[in-house]
Amino acid sequence: VDWSLPEEIGLSAVISVGNQADLTFEDFVLFAGNDPNTRAIILYAEQIRYGRRFMDTVSKITPEKPVVVIKAGASAVGQKAAASHTGSLAGSHAVYLAAFRQAGVIPVNSIRGAFQTAELLASEGYPKGTRAIVITNAGGFGVLSSDYAEQNGIVMAEFSDDLIRELNEVLPPDWSRANPIDMVGDSSADRFARTFDIMIKNQQIWDIAFVIAVPSAISDPIRVANEIVRFSKHTHKMIVGCMIGGDSMKTPLRILRDAQIPNFPDLEDAFKAVGMIGNHRCSADSKECRHGE
Repeated sequence: VDWSLPEEIGLSAVISVGNQADLTFEDFVLFAGNDPNTRAIILYAEQIRYGRRFMDTVSKITPEKPVVVIKAGASAVGQKAAASHTGSLAGSHAVYLAAFRQAGVIPVNSIRGAFQTAELLASEGYPKGTRAIVITNAGGFGVLSSDYAEQNGIVMAEFSDDLIRELNEVLPPDWSRANPIDMVGDSSADRFARTFDIMIKNQQIWDIAFVIAVPSAISDPIRVANEIVRFSKHTHKMIVGCMIGGDSMKTPLRILRDAQIPNFPDLEDAFKAVGMIGNHRCSADSKECRHGE
């Protein structure tokens, strides 16, 4: 709870299930699922006592409200620790993960990952596919984003010659001419805006947009944040902010938060969270899902 306060993550309820002698996960998940003030559910689980009941309950909730779970006891030592903690028999981790996925639950490996994934889904919903575009004023982060995308099962959308010609009209001669869109370090808020306008017109080729902005002498981060908000309002896709910096980013981050646009100060975390969601939603062999069709 203390950790959530500086992160400004709202909690509609915090429930400790204890050893589930009376009420169990299913009761509390059903409560949270029916609560209009709860937009996403996070579970920390050592043991699910009533597997079939849990599956039946959660599978009715996940189509409408995301459920994210941290399953402890993956290792042999962790299973012994769980047994001493609550008397839980942790069981096969692989079986748990398979059951979670079947019920529509998203498994994650850390508290931080759980909150980031839940916040992203609560604000943006599920993307229709895993095709991504990256728009940045920092070429190095563009290169890193390509690596992180591949590592996390995110497909970098390919640009047609016509789209590249459109972007040529608003970007400097030395832009990357590919995805990620490296607009070059002297990019102003206006350059972000013109690039956003072109990608709004070409929404059919992408499902997720990562907007990476770092402070510079030319760019006004407050105006960039307002342009990201405008971009989000004119799309029906997942917009992920990656405004990276210190004091100069405090007001821009407030603008994004007020517009319920998630921001990730760590680029790798952004791709991990989106990859976890995309790979959960879209099976690896589903062409229709991966291409948002």
